[in-house]
Amino acid sequence: MAKGSNADGSPWATARSVTFVKDRAEHRARRRIWDQGFTTAALQQYEPRIASLLEAVSDQFASRIGRRCSLEKIIMEPYANFSAEEINFADWTAFFAFDAMGDLGFGNDFGMVVKVWANIPWCKYIVNYLPMDDEMKQQTKQFVKFGNERFDARKAKGTTRADIFSHLLAQDEESGGRMPEAELREDAKSIIIAGSDTTSFALHEQAYKKLEKEIDALNAKGPIRGTTLGPEQAPYVNGVINEALRLFPPAPEPSQRTYGESPYILNGKLIPPHTNCYVSHYTLARDERNFSEADEFIPERWIESSRPEKFNHNARAFVPFGSGLFGCAGRTLAQLELRQFIATLLYRFHFSAGRNFNPQNFQSTLRSNGTMESGGLPLLLTARNVKSEAS
Repeated sequence: MAKGSNADGSPWATARSVTFVKDRAEHRARRRIWDQGFTTAALQQYEPRIASLLEAVSDQFASRIGRRCSLEKIIMEPYANFSAEEINFADWTAFFAFDAMGDLGFGNDFGMVVKVWANIPWCKYIVNYLPMDDEMKQQTKQFVKFGNERFDARKAKGTTRADIFSHLLAQDEESGGRMPEAELREDAKSIIIAGSDTTSFALHEQAYKKLEKEIDALNAKGPIRGTTLGPEQAPYVNGVINEALRLFPPAPEPSQRTYGESPYILNGKLIPPHTNCYVSHYTLARDERNFSEADEFIPERWIESSRPEKFNHNARAFVPFGSGLFGCAGRTLAQLELRQFIATLLYRFHFSAGRNFNPQNFQSTLRSNGTMESGGLPLLLTARNVKSEAS
């Protein structure tokens, strides 16, 4: 199905990001270039930079409990030897995601992890000509300015540094051409929006213990590499990630689609031509016809050997990053970041519900503003496998 009218954008726009390209042939050509930034070879090049950023996150966490982490030397010490600190985990996942997007998208992180800047709630790209108050207009202008500045800084570096934009700037092998600068500027804004979303998930003690056990075993084999943490090597890590994405999809409402020239009969109902529609990822994944006990956090449902008998499990209803031609180009990178983030930080630190954590408040503050947002996730942070300053 074609994209719906919410992808029309401004009628005065001279260029569009790939997100708003409705023509299938043009979208396919643009995506072919984008996809080069998310191949297996590309992900392997990004992996050390994700590890470096996670080292910075670890140091920030350790500084809050009076210890220093090290990738080179890891030792075991009892929990009792460390103090505990409450953090807003939602903020830190946002800092990590935003810095990872900056590094892998534009060649430089934004220093949010190191400097601990507050995340700016960037307003979604909005047409300047729509009526809006002065504050919203100013936020929109700031976002456009920020995106243009990131593009200009990245363009000046050329294609020698491997990141997403190096593939967008390069000559297309199939057509021999290059993407117009106006389109690249719009794609820069898409990278910022899509690359900086965050996903939080509820903690369950039994599942958490299983997760820690698998992560400890993985780390015992050597340094963690996200590209080697697939479902076969790390079934429970991937089960937890999939279950978190099922319950809290990054984009609960997918992009709109539209029916074609002819009317369509769906479950006995007439759908007129050119009707806009979408199916909510959030609703789809919480339908008992697709997943038994759909509102429960059960990572085992993603492990065939552990899945309860007679459980409904419709994998086709699991589309946290969309599907088909218009699905998210960066889903492989998102999965890599999630695997490496969890396997690194949960090995070094233990997380438990913070003193100010209220499950009902967490659920009630969830909002879908293009991507899923939460009002906060207070967790208690304790050291596990870290190097002390004295060692």
